[in-house]
Amino acid sequence: MSDFLVVLFKDIQGLVQNIENIAYDLKSRERCSFITMLKALMLRQIMMKDLPGCLGCCWICQRS
Repeated sequence: MSDFLVVLFKDIQGLVQNIENIAYDLKSRERCSFITMLKALMLRQIMMKDLPGCLGCCWICQRS
């Protein structure tokens, strides 16, 4: 019976570690996504300053 509990406890520890890893990965992706969006917005501002008028034809202009 004690061997079963040890195995069960190790499985639960592994599951908790997997959940923590997934949560960390999701936060990292969220941060990367935010930085990518920020870069796109900055690029859009630069493009709109350089061009007399935006036609809304590119993906950067269509996202806002």
